[in-house]
Amino acid sequence: MTSYRTHDDHISPTNSPSPSPSLSPQVEYDDMIQDDDGYYDSDVERAPSVYSYASSRDGPRLVREVHGRVCNAQNELYALPADEEECTRISTQHLMLKLALSSNYPAPQLVKDALRPAMSKPFFPGLPRRTQERRRQLLDCGTGAGEWAVEMALEFPEVDVVGVDLAPQFRKKAANAPKNCRFEIDDVTLGMPHFKGTFDVVHSRSIGNGVQDFPAYIEDLLLTLRPGGILIMCEGDLQLLSNSGPVDPLLSPLQRLLSAAYGALKAKGSTVDAGRGLAKWLKALQGRRGGTSAVGSHVVWVPVGGWLPGTDPQSQHLNNLGHLMAQDCQLFLRSLRPTLLEAGYDPLLLDSWVLEAESELARAERGEGGLWCLWHYAYVPPPQP
Repeated sequence: MTSYRTHDDHISPTNSPSPSPSLSPQVEYDDMIQDDDGYYDSDVERAPSVYSYASSRDGPRLVREVHGRVCNAQNELYALPADEEECTRISTQHLMLKLALSSNYPAPQLVKDALRPAMSKPFFPGLPRRTQERRRQLLDCGTGAGEWAVEMALEFPEVDVVGVDLAPQFRKKAANAPKNCRFEIDDVTLGMPHFKGTFDVVHSRSIGNGVQDFPAYIEDLLLTLRPGGILIMCEGDLQLLSNSGPVDPLLSPLQRLLSAAYGALKAKGSTVDAGRGLAKWLKALQGRRGGTSAVGSHVVWVPVGGWLPGTDPQSQHLNNLGHLMAQDCQLFLRSLRPTLLEAGYDPLLLDSWVLEAESELARAERGEGGLWCLWHYAYVPPPQP
């Protein structure tokens, strides 16, 4: 088990960067990754996870009920539900981010290079090339409903994909997943020595509210990579922005609820603000471990609602993203209810706040909005031995 270290990199929702003047959903690029593909010896065996999900009979022992919602029973820090309604929200969020990136991942050429079939050494000319290729391995941490894992398995049929999560939200996808995709129950915050040196690509998205020490979690993920592998991370931001800066919770019912959730999650020890620390932590870990590969990072700006004027393709694209983001937010408000009730908020007060926030989202869908939600991406290969 990992011995987690305490970092004081807490970022308040009120300390946000100023919004970009550009209306592009992707801005604020940092260094690009330096690719180091190469081929390596020894085949990778499928490392066992903490618990293999077998069937719906496994479900009851993996979940618990909290204020009318089904939540995972493995990690109390991760506060969001694990039921069908939450699966719908996660699926909506997945589609939104996929459309924002025009792909399931940033730096597409680097990911494709990392997942190319690799030749085992030594190479024997007398044997078929295919029999000597090592199958690439991909890990999806916090796989949720499983869309990302399944879509990657379909895009890369010669890659073995493993999706892990705290609860079997992925059970519907698992029933019809391609043969090169499997799902496991695993609390990745407890360390992953069983996956050491296994994967060519590791993907982690929207997992921060269940992690106490995010830099230690990143370090654990880096240890699961093979030489030349790539770690991709994505985290959302609970601080909304307008064109004039951070949104005041006193002026926005939606931001009021998000700020309340931020405070409640922080009080539990969650790194809910992990997004703004991703690039910094990755660069620090690279330096400490002697790495020379550059850290790639960017921020995806997504409007909340379809409020942008104009009929040009860019505005239409952003409004399509905004519609999905508004749907995500509407479901997210309900997903936050158990957390806020446990934090001591009055149920009737929460009901009124949610109604006001839903009205704000409805106005944004009618073109009366002006809010942006930020999604932070960072990606890096590990230091070479």
